[in-house]
This record gives sequence, structure tokens and C-alpha cells, in this order.
Amino acid sequence: MKQLVFGLILLLCLVGCSSAQGEGGARGTAEDYMDAVKSGSDEASDYIDWEAEGFIDVFDYEYLETIDETEIQDTQVYSYDLWHDVYAEDYATFDDFKEFEKELFHNVKGDYEIIQDNQETLELWDGKSYKTKYTLLYNVEIANEFGEKIYKKAEITLSPDLVMRDGDDEFVEGFVVSDIYLR
Repeated sequence: MKQLVFGLILLLCLVGCSSAQGEGGARGTAEDYMDAVKSGSDEASDYIDWEAEGFIDVFDYEYLETIDETEIQDTQVYSYDLWHDVYAEDYATFDDFKEFEKELFHNVKGDYEIIQDNQETLELWDGKSYKTKYTLLYNVEIANEFGEKIYKKAEITLSPDLVMRDGDDEFVEGFVVSDIYLR
């Protein structure tokens, strides 16, 4: 039952939240991330996707420009790991969990399109919602793998996502650093 309530709250937040933060929110997240790395804070991991390779150390940075804004489908992704780590006690199999999420998604958003459905991932889209991903260009003064100070241009890509930060106990719409490319 608690998973049903959590799932409904999560989907209602997805329906009710807007992307009002836009480019300013993306830039704020990038700079909060670099400030957290700069200060050595454990919170740096709150700002970056777990699959992205982050900075070792940041000494200074300067925003230059936004180099890309890309509209992407606003999908909901359910992974095998999510089921295994959180919902395995409530749903006997990953397939049972996926069927529950499909029904819940349909009840909240109506018709949906299955983008991906396999043994690792279920990805659903309502067929009309989009969100914006930003790539920002910064001059950065960072440490390389040897701890030496280097100067580079960094393309930092920020993807919209539900995030929980600053001791909040609720997910809110925000951004995560999804890629860093050094020129």
C-alpha cells in the first residue's frame, strides 16, 4: 500500500510540476555542483547523475554561454534495480511491478506509449510532454588525475529530473549534471 501511495504522489508531482526553472535552474545546478566540489562537500554527488564522470577538484569557474537547448520526451523510467532495491517485497517479479506502473501511469496520465520494455527497463511517455536539456559552456580551473591545476573549457550538460536536496524530504523538479565534456 505504501508503494501505491508513493507511486501516486510521484506521478502527481510529475503531472503538476512545471519546468519553470529553465536555463537559470540548469545554470544554478551546474554552479552549485562546482561549488560543492570546490568545498569538498559530500553533497556534490546530489547534483550529478551516478553514471556521469565528475570533476576531481574545482578551483574556479566562469560561465561563458549556453551552447545547446534540446527538447526531449518527458518520460517515466522504471528500472530493474529500482524494483529490486525498493519494491521487490511488494511485487513478486519485475514484470508484476511493470504492469502495476503501466496501470498507474494510465490512470494518472491517460493513454501512453511504451518507449522501452525489456528485462532491465520500462520507459513510458504520455505522447505529448517534453522537457528541456541544457548544455552550458564554462571556463574551469580544475585538478587533473595527478592533482595538477589545469585550465579547460567544460561543456556541462544538465538534464531535468526529480531531485531531493538540502535535507528536503520531497522530490522536486530540478536538474542533474548528466555529462561533462572537457575541450
